This record gives sequence, C-alpha cells and structure tokens, in this order.
Amino acid sequence: MPQTLKIVTDPNPILHKKARDVKSVTPDILSIIDDMVKTMREKDGMGLAAVQVGLDMKIAVVEYKSTDNNDWPTPLPLTILVNPKIISLGDVCDEQEEGCLSVPDKQIKIIRPLEATILYYDTQGRRHRIGAKGMPARIMQHEIDHLNGILITDRWAIQQKEVDGK
Repeated sequence: MPQTLKIVTDPNPILHKKARDVKSVTPDILSIIDDMVKTMREKDGMGLAAVQVGLDMKIAVVEYKSTDNNDWPTPLPLTILVNPKIISLGDVCDEQEEGCLSVPDKQIKIIRPLEATILYYDTQGRRHRIGAKGMPARIMQHEIDHLNGILITDRWAIQQKEVDGK
C-alpha cells in the first residue's frame, strides 16, 4: 500500500545537488515510485522529483490534467521518468508563475521554452523520447531542474543574471 512521503523543503542541501543515475529499477524503487505518485497527487502537484522526498536518485513522476478553464489544454498522463534528460528545447519561450512543493507559499515567474524533447527510461528499462508542448513541457523541465539541483528560486536568479547581462 503506497504511503505519503514527507516533502523536503529549501534550504535542505539535497535540493541543490545533482541526483545520481538509477542503475536498475528494483522492487524497492517501484515501491518508492508508487509512494511518490501518491504524494504528488495528495499534495495537488503536477510533478515530483525523488530529491523532493530526500532520495538521491534521478526519478520524477509527472501528471497534468487539463480542464476547460485553463490556458493549457494539453494533458499529460501519469509518466514515470527514470534518468530523464532534456535533449532539445524550442526557440519560443513563455513566462508563467510556477509553484513548487519544496518552496512552499511562493509563486515565481519563470521563463521556459514552450517545447522540449526529453529522453528517459521507463520502469522496465525501455528508452523513450517524448516531445512535449505547453504545460507538459514546463512541468518536465521543472522536474528535471530538480534532478539537476536547480530550484525555481535558482532558475529565477539565473534568468535575472541573463537579463542584467552579468
């Protein structure tokens, strides 16, 4: 039976380091993934990276249910990303407010490309390449940032340096 995991919040150091690759998906890791999905859904998240629950491994779970009331009609079914990496980004960017379970009570405007191509493995070790647009692309970029030790506060600071030309 899946359990709800405790969310790690900033300034915990695990959130600022690059996570380790997963060598193989064991039954213990499958159980952790089930717990991550339950936690993400209970916390009304659209994604959750393993580092956000204190685990040093490159795993993220993502899911986005579009509604008639939102600006991003493209849904993202539950997807388990093992060792994901961004292999390309689109040229057109968009600025949207993002929240984060590890940075509670903050909404920060983040500029991200509207399209992203992600390479990842599923829980059976099969390699996948997915092209995402709109909100699904944003969600996956956000979670992969986590796996690379980058929070939305860090992403915002990077963007400010780029704007200021420093």
